[in-house]
Amino acid sequence: MNNKEAFDFLSSRKSVRDATIVFMDSQQLDDKYYSCIRYKFVELKGDREIFRKRNDLNTWDDMIFFDNSTLAEKRRLSSEGDICTPNHVHAKAIRKPLLELTIKGQRVRLEPLLALIKSLAASENVDSKTMAAMALQFVSSSSGDYSTSSFCLEIVSKGTFQGNIKTHISIAKSTFLLGQLEIGKRKYIELRRLCKSDNVLFPKYELISQYRADITLEKEFIFIRNVSDAPMGVGISYISIIKQTISRLLESLPTDSEFEFPLTFSAADGLDGSGSHQVYNQIQESPDIGSKNFILFAFKPLAIHDRANKLNWENERPNSQFQIRPVTLLAAKENSENVRHLMDTYINPYVADMEENGIPLSQGLVRIKLPRTMFDGKMAGILSGAGGAHCQLCTATFKQLHDVELIRDGFPINRSITSAKELFQSVNEVEFLSLSSNDRLGLTHQPISDIDIICSSPLHSYLCIFR
Repeated sequence: MNNKEAFDFLSSRKSVRDATIVFMDSQQLDDKYYSCIRYKFVELKGDREIFRKRNDLNTWDDMIFFDNSTLAEKRRLSSEGDICTPNHVHAKAIRKPLLELTIKGQRVRLEPLLALIKSLAASENVDSKTMAAMALQFVSSSSGDYSTSSFCLEIVSKGTFQGNIKTHISIAKSTFLLGQLEIGKRKYIELRRLCKSDNVLFPKYELISQYRADITLEKEFIFIRNVSDAPMGVGISYISIIKQTISRLLESLPTDSEFEFPLTFSAADGLDGSGSHQVYNQIQESPDIGSKNFILFAFKPLAIHDRANKLNWENERPNSQFQIRPVTLLAAKENSENVRHLMDTYINPYVADMEENGIPLSQGLVRIKLPRTMFDGKMAGILSGAGGAHCQLCTATFKQLHDVELIRDGFPINRSITSAKELFQSVNEVEFLSLSSNDRLGLTHQPISDIDIICSSPLHSYLCIFR
């Protein structure tokens, strides 16, 4: 391309505003000499784009004016365009073709869906049923959600496509499909139109939007306040969000699913703090709430079993960030005082109630199991009160952990919330703090959690190697 086209190529990417073109000087191929011209976009005036070119002295020459090429002409330029060198020798730009680039991210992950539908439609041997089935399977496999892929298989294989018989997909299942696959309105409308041709009727997108608004637990939102009654954060009723999660999971099960109540719902919860992230800092902070530190309490559903211990639903991606359901968000520092206030006031009483009484649904009772596993080492020390312990699983001292004979014999996992609370309550706080670290078994404050902290301690796991 000539200089004019080179600058048009730059202007087509002027969103970066500072483009660099790398080329190989054909006169110095043996030395593998690479040169670089840098054009700085200044402004756009009418149909002219203004650039400055950096010279050899690393300063900017006078402004250079070039007419704008049309958008179509800019897009026509190939990804491997000829870029003009200072000696007006054309050379290939050292750039990967756009088709070879792997674009990652949630926004463009499902972009090939429409291309697949169009390619299937262009084939003479593919009917609408196969098109819809392959499209749904493609979306589910692209998202990596195998539970949703199973739901798509149900649509395809369990009588959903039945020729002239119209099959209606419920709003609840359609909402589940959108949420799990992260499909936007445009892709959902394409899928709905595609399936409609084979008498599979999905609800309108507007009905799904209304359903989402209806199931939002706005009335259950709460403002969390600290011990001084100052605003500290926001949250939602723990029991309400657990109940809604169970209801929606049961709605997403296949229509022919059979199970007997009472059910058992298993989920893991936990919390963690975050601080010193400038991206979250506000320009002007409230005198009551800062923005430099946050504490998030959340849970993730794991499985649902029926009365006969038959597995009805299982989370096949339990470690995915998209499976996390937040409960509270505090603008507070991660310390024992703030965590204790959160747990004692907003979490522990509801966990005890759910584990003792379960959650009643219209179909029957659901028992709740909430193992506490989602936290790091610092939070484990805060919750267990063992901030000074060398291991969160056992009561071994520093000297014992360096004894070769003891390491060979192994260290029993003998630390529990019950024993820690009994030790702390055996003496008052003043006497407790006056004890040596070994006598206190590493406890630094009263344990906060009411249930055992299930933490895989790196130290304890590492020492097992020498057994």
